[in-house]
Amino acid sequence: MAISQAVRNPRSYLSRTLGMYRTLLTDPGTFYDEYVGTRGLRVEILLVLVVGAVGFVGNVYALLQVEELFAQLEIPLGQDVAFAMWGEVAAPLVGAVLLWIGLTTALYVVGWLYSAVGEYYVLLKWTAWALVPLAFANLIHSVAVAYAAFSVSAGDVATSEVPRVPEDRAAFVWDVAAGEIAVVAAAVVGIAFAVWAGYIAAYAVRGVRDIETDEAYRVAAVPTVAYVLYVVYEVATTAL
Repeated sequence: MAISQAVRNPRSYLSRTLGMYRTLLTDPGTFYDEYVGTRGLRVEILLVLVVGAVGFVGNVYALLQVEELFAQLEIPLGQDVAFAMWGEVAAPLVGAVLLWIGLTTALYVVGWLYSAVGEYYVLLKWTAWALVPLAFANLIHSVAVAYAAFSVSAGDVATSEVPRVPEDRAAFVWDVAAGEIAVVAAAVVGIAFAVWAGYIAAYAVRGVRDIETDEAYRVAAVPTVAYVLYVVYEVATTAL
């Protein structure tokens, strides 16, 4: 139905879609009241995958650049190293799905402190939309890691320190791009978007659990703070 509407009247469809996302980002309470139902997960699954794919694209480019750099240095990576590196590359995509499920579960469990109303399935559907701000964070990360990988040169690689163990070598190779200051800074900036996502998630749990707004803020604060602390830990370990 949405595709046929977009074909018949693209201007109207685009205007409505932009208005929907503007409402989501600035007035999530109204968004959940007017735009989101309780049936079907097809759109939400696609939405979460798109959020993850935004970060995945930059990582793929960075991987190709780094592999080319090490080929120039005549340092073999091998299939084991390449496979391990793909774990890092796919992190935004896999992470978006895990974050969706984890956030929903946390909201559902903590929400029990205030209300037993609402189904997990409905909260899962509504929580997906709270991840939209993370698409901006992933976009910034993609640009940063792609720039870092493009800018690094052979002289920046301490070839004498390349580990022999495949997992360690993969971490070393990936850190050539991911450890750059631009990527670390992008992760720090991403914290603001994580808080924004938590803000939207509060209105999701408010609507599904039928609780007060201040109660919903407290519920959403638990997974949000946990995620922010995780990002801070990752940034600290990368920087060190």
